[in-house]
Amino acid sequence: MHLRHYEKIRQEDENLIIKPTIDKIAKIGDNSSISDEKDNVHWFVAKTETAFSFDVIMLDLKNKPYDIHNLDIYEKQDLSDGTLRVPILKLENALNKYGKETHH
Repeated sequence: MHLRHYEKIRQEDENLIIKPTIDKIAKIGDNSSISDEKDNVHWFVAKTETAFSFDVIMLDLKNKPYDIHNLDIYEKQDLSDGTLRVPILKLENALNKYGKETHH
C-alpha cells in the first residue's frame, strides 16, 4: 500500500489544514500509527488487487474527545507554507464520491 501521513495543523470551517509527514510504500509486516499528538491523519492506497490492513482504533481514552474526518485529498489546495487545505466530506458524500461497490 502507498502510505501517507499528515499532521493536522488546524480546522477552518469545512476544511482541515494539514502538513505531509510520511510518504512511503508499506510492505507486508510494516506498521503505521496515528495519534492526537503526531501524524494524526493517514491515507492508504492499495497498490495490488488484494490489499488489507488490520486496524485497531482506540477511542474515548480518559474521556478525551475525538474526531474522525473524511477528507477529499484530491481537492486539496497547496498553500505557500508547505501545508494543504483539504475539504472535509460528510460520510455520505465521501461514500458517494469514493466508495467502492463490492460484489459477493
